[in-house]
Order: sequence, then structure tokens, then C-alpha cells
Amino acid sequence: MNNRIALISANQYKEPYPVYPLGIAYLKSYLLKRLPMCQFDTLDMNIISIDQLIHYIKTNQPAAICISMRNIDCFCNTNKNRFFDYYKELIKTIKSATNRPIIIGGPAFSIYPEVFMQKLDVDYGIKGEGEELLYRTIEAIVNGSSCTYTQADGNSELYSKKTQQHCNSKWIDSPSVVFESNLVDYYWHNSGIMSLQTKRGCPFNCIYCTYPINYGRKVRTVDIDSIIESIKEAKERYGINYWFFTDPVFNIANDYNIKLTQAIIDNKLNISWGSYFSPTDITDEQMAIYKKSGLKHIEFGTESFCDQTLEEYGKWYTFSDILRTSNLALKYNIHYLHTLLLAGYGDSQKRVLETIENSKKLSHTALFAFVGLRIYPNTVLQERAILEGMIDKNDNLFEHKVYIHKDFDLERTRKAASKTGKAWIFDHTSQMTFNSDNVGPKWECLIKP
Repeated sequence: MNNRIALISANQYKEPYPVYPLGIAYLKSYLLKRLPMCQFDTLDMNIISIDQLIHYIKTNQPAAICISMRNIDCFCNTNKNRFFDYYKELIKTIKSATNRPIIIGGPAFSIYPEVFMQKLDVDYGIKGEGEELLYRTIEAIVNGSSCTYTQADGNSELYSKKTQQHCNSKWIDSPSVVFESNLVDYYWHNSGIMSLQTKRGCPFNCIYCTYPINYGRKVRTVDIDSIIESIKEAKERYGINYWFFTDPVFNIANDYNIKLTQAIIDNKLNISWGSYFSPTDITDEQMAIYKKSGLKHIEFGTESFCDQTLEEYGKWYTFSDILRTSNLALKYNIHYLHTLLLAGYGDSQKRVLETIENSKKLSHTALFAFVGLRIYPNTVLQERAILEGMIDKNDNLFEHKVYIHKDFDLERTRKAASKTGKAWIFDHTSQMTFNSDNVGPKWECLIKP
């Protein structure tokens, strides 16, 4: 049996700039350690054409084709892209070139595993963290044996076309990463950002969020020495000096965060970095250490400046927390933005206007506003939408459905926001530009006092 394995990053979405295929990088690192007899070839659809992919498959006939599907769609206020038809055509084209097993996974699949298995002609699908189940599946394919798995308490599940049985795998603790020079060259030049995870899992209960479906609620931190070595190597080999930590919320496991950022300082890495933060649970002392370690950009996943709406959304903080944390970022001259989800569950027009009024109390920030909450399966929002009669209980939600409060007025909202003099941004990607001479997120140019 041919021991070459194709690892395909199917993502082609590049707005506002292309994102390194970090999921593939973690998978490859895990597989290389456990299947040294195999050759794993990374094929990134942001970099190669479909013709080049098919040429590779016909020439090499890899033992298995693994496809990571990052997004199901991109629907925001002014941008509507749906990617499933592209995935379907990609798989159809691959199958015209080979009859080898196809394994799919990634965030898009993990949200709709049954639908993907029904609509796509593939052999296996992996929901959730993919490392362990992908390793076991490839090992069986290469050895010509049947797939056997032990049940465990992780969040991953294997779907098989033949059996339609689900197998769970263990949690992945402290994943490591492999960066590849051709990919680094492309993404560093075209985005000025490289990414790492410092932790997986999210313990919070936001009513709309799918992150726990992909990575679970159990928080697991990555080995600090491993992170330091990854940053060191990337800086020495490629000159990378800006990192975005892609944790769902960076400021959980704060004792760990202090050790990590202190290690960045002690090792004199001289990098800049950013991450997603919750607008609470940060002390002055913590922010001081984060700043010293290179923290330059904070993206607060705030969602509202109205306390009643925050409670409806399942948040654990108030506007007073938001204001205090924002001022703390200002104190240390750290650029920050707030993302806001307007007109979602319980967010009436009155509450939206309260959010807009409270925005006047913030300074030197950018406010990225999105309208409504996407309704995903297996979320609290789905349950509430069913109770309100907005969706049918049998709706698999594969077609795009958004919860928008019945009295929301977009034009009135835009006008009220514009009168604040703050940097309210509704048309997101159209205002995000990239200059290859710069590194890091580009939204700081949109900040207003």
C-alpha cells in the first residue's frame, strides 16, 4: 500500500486576509509522531489550483485523502458566501481521479456531521478534535485492517459511510504544531500574522456559540516550552515577529497565562501578539505583564453594551466590566476593538440603542457590528428559536437561519451609531486593507477617539 497521505486545506476564503491552515498543522504534527512510515503532503487550496491538486492525486495516488473544511459559509451584514457547493464539487473532482478513501473534518463538518455524510460521497468524517481519530483511521487504512477504537471521554466522533456508527476518542492535551516553509512564506507575506493555540476548550455558555462542539468545554493548556520553541524557531527561520493566539478566550486559566507571558519575556523573544479576550477577569498586574511580553491587539468578543442583552446571550459580565477592562487596555496603550452582535435574542431596538449610547463612554476603539445571531444546531439559541416558533424543531439548520429581533431597524441603528462619532463599522471587509510592509491585524487604522 502507498504510504503517502494527502492533507488538504480546502479553505479559499481570504477576507480580510488569508489565514494559515493551523488545523492541518496540528494534525500533521500529531500524525508524524505516530506514523513515521507515512509521508504526509500538505495541499493548500489558497495556494494551489484544482488542476495542480488533481495532478498530484493522479501522479501519487495517496493511500487516503484527508480534507479539512474550515467554514460552512460567511454571512455578515454585506457579505454572503456559502461554501458547501464548493466542497461538494471539490470532492467530486477528487473522486474522478482516485478511488482511495476520503476523510473529512474541520469546524464546518463538526457542526453538520450528519448532513455532510448524507450529502457528500465520502468514506469517513471526524467531528471535533481530529488528531487521534484521524491517526487511528489512517493507521488502519495503511495496514489494510479494520478501524478499531476505544471509547473515551473526549468530544471527537468518527462517522463511517459503511457503518454509520460513532466512536469517541480521548481529549487532546498539549497539541504541537508543524510550520511549513512554503505555507509560511505565503501567509506571512499576505497577512503579516501567524497563529498558535495556547489552550483548547471553552467553559462558557454563550447561547449561540459552536466552539464547544469543535473543541469541548474542558480547558486544556498547551505546554509552555513547546509554545516558546515554536515561536523561537519561526522567528529564527522565517523572521516572524507577530503572533495571534487563536484561543476562544485568551484570559481563562490566568495562572497559566502569566507563566506563558513571563516565559516570553524571560526568553527575550521580542514579539508582538494579539488574541481574543473576554472584557472581564483581567487585573492591572496581568495586563502589565501581557503588555511587557508584547501584547499589542485585543479583540474583545463583547457582543453588547446592554446588561440585559448580555444576560440573555449567556454572558458573565456587565457593561461596567467592559468599561473597566477597556480603560485598562488604554492605560497600557494596547489597541482594542469590540465585536457586537446586535438584534439577537432579547436585544430589542431599545436595547440596541442603549448599546449605541453606552459606546460614547469608550474611547480609542473600533466597534465591529454584526446583525442577528446565526442559529446553529445543538445550541441554546436553537431551543429558544423553536419555542418562539421561529424555526421548526425538525429543521437541521443547514440552510442559513438568523435570529433577528422583530423590532430591529437597521437604518435607524446606523444613523444612531454614526451620530456618536465613534468608529462603528458595519461594512467589515470593505474597510480592511492590507499593506505587506505591516504586520499584525489591520483594524487599528479604523480606531477613533
